[in-house]
Amino acid sequence: MIYLIGGAPRCGKTTIAKQLSKELKSSWLSADMIESVIASYTSKNDLPKLFPKGIIRKKTKLSNDLMYEQYSTKKITDVYIRQSKTSWRAIRVMAQCAIQEEHDLIIEGHQIHPQLISQLKKELVEVKGIIVVRNDLEAIISGALKNKFKKDWFIKNTKNHETYKKMGLMIKNYSQYFIRESKKYNIKIINTEIDFKKRIRIAVKYLS
Repeated sequence: MIYLIGGAPRCGKTTIAKQLSKELKSSWLSADMIESVIASYTSKNDLPKLFPKGIIRKKTKLSNDLMYEQYSTKKITDVYIRQSKTSWRAIRVMAQCAIQEEHDLIIEGHQIHPQLISQLKKELVEVKGIIVVRNDLEAIISGALKNKFKKDWFIKNTKNHETYKKMGLMIKNYSQYFIRESKKYNIKIINTEIDFKKRIRIAVKYLS
């Protein structure tokens, strides 16, 4: 079985993947790793088209403050969406290989969209997918500041507290995109901003 966990950043995807991995005794993989491998083999001429978020991050020296000062939250949400689709072919191949080898595989990341889950369900059958979102701006910010983790991009690359609001708005906008797409493709949605631990348990139970 292939387990796909998608949604905007800071909504609980990695937490779900880790807990599901323990329960199923199966390996899990971040789609960010897949994206990094693809980027390393992409020609410089193709990078702007395939990795627009990466280009913006480089131009703004990995600083969230500079990034959200120079680009609107809408623009940043758009490049997240565009870049995420670059990984779809690789995710599809990994899923196919895992099924051929009779291995369970969990893949999580904002690159996992409802459209991709729907397509893989039709192509491979042995696929379960879920989307996690957050809609409340204040809950997004407070949750991100409270639940820190090692090498946290949200905290580490931000010096100006006003930037947190812009980042939170991007996550909210991206979540709204995921909600629209999930309804369109009939994919299960879980909002994790209320009683986070309980919602995570619900997500793990749904997938397992």
